[in-house]
Amino acid sequence: MLLAALAVGCDGGREADPLSTQEIATEGDQNPSGQTPTPVERTLERLLNVNHHRDHVMIVAHRGLWSYNGEQLHPEQSRESIQVAISAGIEGIELDVRATQDGQFVVLHDGTLDRTTTCEGAIQDLNWSEVRNCQLVIVQADGRRVVSHETILTLEEAYTLAKDYLLINLDNKIGTDNFPAMFQLAIEYQVDHQILASVTMNTWSERRDGYALVEQWKDSRIKFMPNIYDSAFDFQPTPLGIRDDYAVLEDILQTVNPVVVQVRKQWSDPDNPSTDGGYFFTEQALQLRDDYNTHYWMNTLYADPPGYRSGGRGDEKAVAEGLPDDVWGWWYRMGATMIQTDEPELARDYLLGAGYRQTARALPLNGPTD
Repeated sequence: MLLAALAVGCDGGREADPLSTQEIATEGDQNPSGQTPTPVERTLERLLNVNHHRDHVMIVAHRGLWSYNGEQLHPEQSRESIQVAISAGIEGIELDVRATQDGQFVVLHDGTLDRTTTCEGAIQDLNWSEVRNCQLVIVQADGRRVVSHETILTLEEAYTLAKDYLLINLDNKIGTDNFPAMFQLAIEYQVDHQILASVTMNTWSERRDGYALVEQWKDSRIKFMPNIYDSAFDFQPTPLGIRDDYAVLEDILQTVNPVVVQVRKQWSDPDNPSTDGGYFFTEQALQLRDDYNTHYWMNTLYADPPGYRSGGRGDEKAVAEGLPDDVWGWWYRMGATMIQTDEPELARDYLLGAGYRQTARALPLNGPTD
């Protein structure tokens, strides 16, 4: 049967997304257009109505799916890394977006080409014609650089690959004033409902600018994801405000109405990891999470020191130390229902086996091809 998507939460909490006021289909059903639902439509049911789905951890592949068991198998943020993520049945990918000197948006984490391609130089100083043939590389465990057949993706190409399949964590590396052009492209390529636009909101000035962007796009299908670091969060509603540890968090939830909040538990001692999850996983913060029907998203990414963003509980501990329950399982039990990881396939398998992730969504028979 069809699942009717409900608005959940307290007065002032997040209303259902326009998509969720329709009936979003589950496995074997048809969507409102009478067609088999796409994978991303199934994902949106869990995204938009998390209070009905807190038994399921959604997985986002950091820089695409490029790593397995600590080894790089695919180029970062490549066509292959997106296609493999789709085949793996995970919910989302991250796209780091930069621009060439002549304004072409490209998917590239670093500001320079040196680490991930066969070329050198700052991407902002080069025209698209100068970099379009730069080949992506795979860095092996011994440091050898293996040149792949792939070249740098444009944002348009990445949107095309992800369409109907994946949520897109849009990590804008070149300033929020570039978001509107990225959003317009998303609308043109019909992936606007898949966008999670990451906007840092640690300080009053960042929140002011972020709120203005949210207001500008309030009638769109773009979903804004506040990005908050417990080490930098100023707790102040205005420059002269009186400190109230949860008033600002609730102000963000009320104003942005987010489906997900990306949180960080900064840590410097991986040998003695967090035992309580910190600010965002207190009773008060978890109650706000539930009141506003939102996800808390944790990044367990490979880092130096290990677990820097995740309370000392990062992918290194899960994989190299063989302790996935102390990382992905622990953060789920603390209250995270979205995890961005450099080991999405291992996280998927552990979470499914532990009962923290429900049956993987099936791909349509006419799945992605080259």
